[in-house]
Amino acid sequence: MAGSPNSQLLPAFASRAQFAKQQMNLNATIAAEKAEDQAALRENAPLPKHPWHPDEASWLPAGLYNGMIGPARADDDQGIYLVSRRDKLLT
Repeated sequence: MAGSPNSQLLPAFASRAQFAKQQMNLNATIAAEKAEDQAALRENAPLPKHPWHPDEASWLPAGLYNGMIGPARADDDQGIYLVSRRDKLLT
């Protein structure tokens, strides 16, 4: 294995931390961008380009993967047994 599962997840944790920090300041950032747009309109200048701001809900699929599916893949040397409860659902 190239590294322990913990070290392999560090980039994902760092990215999530940066995303959370941006979300904390998102309202102020959007307000500043709107002020820049208004200033450009007053001066008849082209509108400035602003970066895309992802919705916080965009991380929900990653949480599902990292919380449920990712840990099941922790050890690639051993098989994973999936238990189907389909028989219980049909009765």
